[in-house]
Amino acid sequence: MHNQRKLRKFLENGGDILALSLSFFVSSFLAKRHAGIAAGPFALQVQEILLLLFLVLAWNFGSKVFGLFDVSCAKTLTTELTAMGKNTLLQIVAIIAFSFVNKSQVHSRFFVLTYCLALLALLVFRRLAFRLSLAALQKSDRRLNHVLIVGGGDVAQRFFATVAASARLGFKVTGYIADQAAPGFACAHLG
Repeated sequence: MHNQRKLRKFLENGGDILALSLSFFVSSFLAKRHAGIAAGPFALQVQEILLLLFLVLAWNFGSKVFGLFDVSCAKTLTTELTAMGKNTLLQIVAIIAFSFVNKSQVHSRFFVLTYCLALLALLVFRRLAFRLSLAALQKSDRRLNHVLIVGGGDVAQRFFATVAASARLGFKVTGYIADQAAPGFACAHLG
C-alpha cells in the first residue's frame, strides 16, 4: 500500500508540473502573439526559462503548504480545488516577485491572466480525469486493498460500515473472523 501511495503522489505531482509547463508555454505563445511578436510556441528567452523553473519550485512549495501532496483518498474534491486555487494565487505572487527581483517586463498582465486560467482549467481537468480513472479501477477490483476484520464486536461493525460507505478509501472487506457469527454483520463470517 505504501508503494501505491508513492506512485500516486509521483503521478499527481508529475501531472501538475506537466499542466503547469503546458500552461506556461501556451500562455507565453499567446502573450507574444497578442503583443505582435512573432515567435514559435516553444521559443523561450532565458528569463522565461528561469521564470518557468521558479514557478515549478513555487508550485512544489505551495503544494506542500496547501496539502496537494497529501495523497489521502478521503480528501474531497472541494478541498483539492481550494488548495489548487490557493496555489494558483501563489503562482501570481511568484510571477510578480520574479519580475520585481529581475526588473524585467517580459510578462504582461495578459500572460498572467491566460497562464492562471489555463493552469486552473488543466489542473481541474487532470484531477477529475484522475479521480474518474481511480473510481473505474476500484469498481473493477484492480485497485482495492482486501481487508480481513478480526472480531465481530461493535468496533468491527463500525469499521465495516465506514469502509463500505466510502468506496474512495479503496478497501474491500473480504470477511471477518470471530469466535461466533455476529448477528447483523453484513459480511461473511470466515471462522
